[in-house]
Amino acid sequence: MSRQALGTAEIDLHEETHPAVPALQPEGAEELGARANPLATLAAAPVGARVRIRYLGDGDMRAQAIRLGLGPGSEVTVWARLPRGPVLVSRGPQHIAVGHRLAGQIWVEILRSPVS
Repeated sequence: MSRQALGTAEIDLHEETHPAVPALQPEGAEELGARANPLATLAAAPVGARVRIRYLGDGDMRAQAIRLGLGPGSEVTVWARLPRGPVLVSRGPQHIAVGHRLAGQIWVEILRSPVS
């Protein structure tokens, strides 16, 4: 299996989910305060999970996410995730395809994990 070290967390790149990712914190995450739910990037959030957007990257990526209606505090459901491709999310009746690069810049709080 292919593995990549990221800080002290080891991630299996072939796994569907990356359990080490929620332990990582984006720059500025300390401003988010204490929370009971784990953080992950939208790119690593499990399919079927209900998530709340907590932190966006800066600059053009932030502006792009906001144009899609994915600002801080927005809640979406992850519908599908293609390997190295877009993450499909829904917010009410709206479905949005978020590119992989942008999804990696959006930090979310996992509110409800998918039912196994």
